[in-house]
Amino acid sequence: MANIQFSMGFDRLNREPLDASQVFEDLAAFELYLASGPAYAGQIVAVKNSTNYPDTFIVNEDYTYSPVGDAGGDSSAAVNAHNVSGASHVDIRSEITNLEARVEGVESLGSWAGTFDAFALVPDNISGFAHVTRNDYVYVRADENHSGLYARYFAETIDSGTGDITWGFDRTWGDVSLGTAADVKAGDTLTVTQAAGGWTIGSQIAETDSVWDFIKRLLNPRVAAQYTQPNLTLAGTTPLTREIGENITPTLTPNWSQNDGGAIEEYRLEKNGTNIYTGAAAVAHADTTFQLAAATIYQAEADYEQGPIKNDSEGNPDPAGQIAAGTRQSSLVTYTPARRGFYGALSDGTIPDTSAFIRGLASNTLTMTNGTTMAVDLVAGNRGCCFAYPATLRAASSIIQAGLGMDVKNGFTELIVSVEGANGYTGIDYRVYYLLPEFPFGASERFTLTI
Repeated sequence: MANIQFSMGFDRLNREPLDASQVFEDLAAFELYLASGPAYAGQIVAVKNSTNYPDTFIVNEDYTYSPVGDAGGDSSAAVNAHNVSGASHVDIRSEITNLEARVEGVESLGSWAGTFDAFALVPDNISGFAHVTRNDYVYVRADENHSGLYARYFAETIDSGTGDITWGFDRTWGDVSLGTAADVKAGDTLTVTQAAGGWTIGSQIAETDSVWDFIKRLLNPRVAAQYTQPNLTLAGTTPLTREIGENITPTLTPNWSQNDGGAIEEYRLEKNGTNIYTGAAAVAHADTTFQLAAATIYQAEADYEQGPIKNDSEGNPDPAGQIAAGTRQSSLVTYTPARRGFYGALSDGTIPDTSAFIRGLASNTLTMTNGTTMAVDLVAGNRGCCFAYPATLRAASSIIQAGLGMDVKNGFTELIVSVEGANGYTGIDYRVYYLLPEFPFGASERFTLTI
């Protein structure tokens, strides 16, 4: 707990009472004041004279007055009356040591962070203090009355017989424990009429708001909490394009990013719209082996809980945008079947007119379209070359012989041959172009077909 702080400004250089002096317009007003009762022996007052210049007087014990200073006269009698033994105010200079001890004694009570009722249980008698007198004060955090601020209480009366203290409250309060802008409260509610920084017209500064809160919002406008939705992605064993009829065993691997959502409640994996896996967490799953005959689509989804409420830039909970419980779906992973194109050199005079022969050519490619090219490099001794691709594509637009630099498509023979997919999958018509001259090639050559 922080120590209660007190002003140490009790050391007066002049022998004057601690009370503020009074100023009167004329002697008549001063004398009326004397007759009304609040004056006391030793009180110093100022009274304006005919030139509007203040004369100074001191109140005697019999409630007469004597001039001092510029008003002329001998003030020693009044001063002595003020300082006599047993008077309500003694010589401050001679009592500095006792005064410091008394203040120190009040400070030793500690920081009373609870209610005044709890504080008053301890210091309700002068036996708990050193030299306590009327108007000595202490700060107490009176939470039940002043929204947690420190309130100032003073010793209003002290019973001369028992020493019991009656505490008064002067209706002013403030947090004096730290003395920082964070501890000083507004003390009243204020409606903003001019926008400034993070303060908008119509917003309210509450009585419990600190000066530091005000400054922070003024210089750093509030930034709402930012919420990021959960995300789910799915990846499959590559490549995703395979030859039709191929047997595949893909593994589907999810990636779950919770972000500002809640934890996963259930994870599911679907294949062509049918569930093939359900679990409590997003984990990789290997499908059973199957023959790829048509496009096969996988998709994952996850049910998740409501996410937490985040704080705004001012550290306050900001539920706007909080992630509600829901379901997140991944993008699709699609395995696509395709027909291969085949091409290569011919080592003898066999005509390439069967599925097995064509699939046995040295080179092949997937995902062909109109415009795709295939090139065959021949060496001395090769009898010719062959190109084959699905007849669903257009006829070859050219076959260039590199050595001649010209299109020799008319020198090739074109056939339509049924060619199977992988693992003997049902065949379809292929366009087959082959060249078988009478004699083997005597040197290297390149032929390039463009669909």
